[in-house]
Amino acid sequence: MNKIALASLFTIAAFSQVAFAGSYDNNLYEDDYPPEPKPVEISEYQLTHSSFFMEADLGLGAQSVDGYIHKDGKIVGTAFDGDGLAGAFNFGINIKRWIAPYLGFSFVFGSGHVSFDSADDKLKNFSFYTLGANIGTLIFPFRNVDGMSGLFLGFELGVGGVEVSSDKLDRFDYLVNNSRFLVTIELGHVWDLTPRWSAGIKGFVSFNSFNGDYDYYDSDYYPSYAYDYEMYDLSGVSIGLMATLIRR
Repeated sequence: MNKIALASLFTIAAFSQVAFAGSYDNNLYEDDYPPEPKPVEISEYQLTHSSFFMEADLGLGAQSVDGYIHKDGKIVGTAFDGDGLAGAFNFGINIKRWIAPYLGFSFVFGSGHVSFDSADDKLKNFSFYTLGANIGTLIFPFRNVDGMSGLFLGFELGVGGVEVSSDKLDRFDYLVNNSRFLVTIELGHVWDLTPRWSAGIKGFVSFNSFNGDYDYYDSDYYPSYAYDYEMYDLSGVSIGLMATLIRR
C-alpha cells in the first residue's frame, strides 16, 4: 500500500514538472514574438479638414537636351547629357488628405558632356546646375483604401534657369546659359510615420524647353577672343528618383 502511494506521488510530481515546463516554454514563445505594432490611426478630423502642407525631396536626376546653334552662318546640331543630385522644397495646403496644391523650388547639380554635329569627339567634364520655381499639386486618390492610401500622383509647371560650364578643356572656357520651362509628372508612395508626417519615394519625368546662348572664349586672350552663339529649338527630358518627406 505504501509502495502504491509512493508511486502515485512520484507520478503526480513528474506530471507537474512537465506541465510547468510546457507553460514556461509557451511564455518564452510569446515573448519571442511580440504583438505587431498597430498602424497609425488618422482621425476623422484630419480626413475632413485642411492643414499646412510641406514636402522635402532628395535623390538623383538625369537629363538629356538637344537643339541647334547658329554658328558662323551655319546651323549646327548640339546635345547635352548629364546627371546629378536632385531635390525640391514645396509648401502649400493639404485639403482633406486628398489634394495638396503648392508652390516651391527645385534644383539639380551634376556633370555631363556636350557634343556638336561638327565635332568628332564629345566635350566632356562639363558641370551644370538647374534652379526652378514651380507650382503644382499632389493627389492622393486612394486615401481611404487600406494599403493604397499613401499612393499619389503629382503634376507640376515650372520656370527657371540652367547653366552648363567648363574651364578644363585646353585653354578655352565654355558656358551655356538657358532659361527653362518644364512640365513634370510624378508618381510615388508614402507611409505614415505619425498622423501628420509620412515618408516614401517618388519618381518623376519632366519635359523641358529651353532658349539661351552658347559662349566660349580663349582664357589667354579674353575678352579679345570671345564668341557668342545663339541656341534655339532646345528641348529635353529629365527623369529621377527621390526620397520624399511629407507633412499633411
